[in-house]
Amino acid sequence: MEGDPVERLANDPTLRPGHEVYCTFEEALEVIRKTDNLTRGIPKIIYLVGWQKGGHDHGYPAWCEVNPRMKRAQDATALDSLRWLIREARTFNTTVSLHINMADAYKHSPLWDEYVAKDCFAKDKIIAYSRDGYENKSWQLPDDWKDAKSVDLYKTTLEGCVPLKKDVPVTGGKLVLSLGKDEAVSVVPAGTKLVGESR
Repeated sequence: MEGDPVERLANDPTLRPGHEVYCTFEEALEVIRKTDNLTRGIPKIIYLVGWQKGGHDHGYPAWCEVNPRMKRAQDATALDSLRWLIREARTFNTTVSLHINMADAYKHSPLWDEYVAKDCFAKDKIIAYSRDGYENKSWQLPDDWKDAKSVDLYKTTLEGCVPLKKDVPVTGGKLVLSLGKDEAVSVVPAGTKLVGESR
């Protein structure tokens, strides 16, 4: 991990500064080989997490550089090593898929300034998620929502965006939410019309 973890991950022991790479590309192939033996050659897909520079949950939205700490000694670049892993994994009936996070963006990303300049960030929608569930958690809303007095909550489904609650009050730029286990909601300024909204 390079740099400081984002605030929401600051207490996660796997993301504290100085943690080690759990598995290099060579070690990953050995895990794939053993898994193939255990599964008797059935087709598999693995999701490679932490392959980009800085490791897991770092530098988004930049996915352009492979983590040099995972490189094989005999390869010129970490990208060469990643390509080697993808190619060799096929011999063990395994497809390597790369984990990316398209919903996060960090200020230390090399693409941050470009995304800000081109107005690429969604400013009118927040996704709130809870793995374990929580009661009455306070969320600070973005500065450009300072005039919002209330928000609407939506659940995204295959049928579209389904309204959950309308006109949830905002006090002092903060929203208080309670979410169940593995629940996610979209938060938008009250009255915002969403693409794909179902009624």
